[in-house]
Amino acid sequence: MNVCGVAGILSLNSPFGPERLEFAKQVCDNLLIGLEGRGTDATGIAQIRSDADNYTYRIYKQPVKASEFIKDEAYKATFGPDANVIFLHTRAKTAGDAKENKNNHPHYNKVTGNVQVHNGVISMHEFLKNQHELKCDGECDSEVLMRMIEKFGFRKGLSKVDGSAAIAFSHAASRHVSLYCSGNPLVLAYVPQADVYVFASTMHILNDAMGQRETQTFNGLKMAKFTRFFEYYSMELDDETKVLFNMRKQKVSIERKISMDKTRFNSYKGKHYGDNLHLYNDDAYSRLSYDDLGDYPVRYVLPKKKEETSIETIHHDTQWDSPETVSTAMKLGFTEDEIKTYFKTKFPNTTYADDLLTEYKENAKLEEREDAHYFRRAWKTCMQDPETFVDDVTQMGYEPLQIQTFLESQKVPANQIEKAMSDLQAEEALWQDEQHYMDDRGMY
Repeated sequence: MNVCGVAGILSLNSPFGPERLEFAKQVCDNLLIGLEGRGTDATGIAQIRSDADNYTYRIYKQPVKASEFIKDEAYKATFGPDANVIFLHTRAKTAGDAKENKNNHPHYNKVTGNVQVHNGVISMHEFLKNQHELKCDGECDSEVLMRMIEKFGFRKGLSKVDGSAAIAFSHAASRHVSLYCSGNPLVLAYVPQADVYVFASTMHILNDAMGQRETQTFNGLKMAKFTRFFEYYSMELDDETKVLFNMRKQKVSIERKISMDKTRFNSYKGKHYGDNLHLYNDDAYSRLSYDDLGDYPVRYVLPKKKEETSIETIHHDTQWDSPETVSTAMKLGFTEDEIKTYFKTKFPNTTYADDLLTEYKENAKLEEREDAHYFRRAWKTCMQDPETFVDDVTQMGYEPLQIQTFLESQKVPANQIEKAMSDLQAEEALWQDEQHYMDDRGMY
């Protein structure tokens, strides 16, 4: 089984400076040595300055194992007192040749400045790349995950992706650093004396990194002497949990139940409607596996108007994914009767059409309840501070109208709502500028 290793260190309040830089170097060397067991195909580092006034980054990566990488003078030269965030990665290659350095981590966006390291596997990444017209520099599935987050926001981007992930993501525009895990482990520690946070793939790797080893011989036996640098506190992140470091406002928040898509393209697998009618209703597609779909040269873009397409076209372009077809058709304004008529034509003498619409309505109600629950939880977590709340839920992909409506329901004074939403609009304008720049150059 292929796994990668992710780790890093960050200072929420200020750059490392000369005083803490040596500590950061030692911890990073130790972390990379610990991560080597999780991947030897390539090693990389990103050093980032992210605060209210600055955002810069330096990246170095090579197709070598970590024990060789840390001896590289170019690696040592990346360390500087101006940084306050460091990402580390060791790669066990899946998609994309490690000899092509663009496939190795950290991945970054030269336009926006966003940086990501990822441990996990993204299913059907080629399909996602084609469906959403993502422009990637390499062939690695992790880069597709990064582009999905950039295009749709953190929460919605993950909800459209099937796979596993332990992620560290630095978002330049918002000055947010996010740690997230789903299906793969991630641990976090706080070191009070150095006032830094350290994260790693496993607790074993983190514990080994937070000290110094010396080899001594006793009666002919070589033994390791292990000395802790500082006292620290640690935690294992629960599955589907995100820790958000707001580097601009110097705040930390935690959000749970941020789910990746576990069921897409598989909602009706094993459910039969008539003779030889399966999910895709076509002999050429009824036998498709995830891998087959990943290689299928589909290029699906959501039409902007109902008049530009038909339900049959949507069904074809979504690779005969019926639940996705219903969702897309409803968004474009097709009526339930129109959708039901189409599927009854395709699946006569069955309850398939009714089942699809029932599932769509149930999912819509569930999503609405989940959104309301998330808003209430985030409002409490943010200590009922409108600006912090807006900043937090925006990163999850919620629309401004949803956010404003919730704040009004909580009886927040109009002037506070206006101030919080004006900050959101300023960040949204910056984000839109990034999107237009990338769209104009075909960089998705």
